[in-house]
Amino acid sequence: MLYVLSRTLNLNWKAGLASSVGLAIGGVLLAVVAALGLTTLFHAYSNRHILCHQKE
Repeated sequence: MLYVLSRTLNLNWKAGLASSVGLAIGGVLLAVVAALGLTTLFHAYSNRHILCHQKE
């Protein structure tokens, strides 16, 4: 929040708005990539877990 405020005060409202939009998009992308990564890990673990039980 201080980053956006300082950009707005030092440059102009357009720079503050661009910073806000950039941070929002970055936050959404971070959440999506983290969810995809966790899904991949869980899927790989569940496949390995199933394969281990089938061998017995």
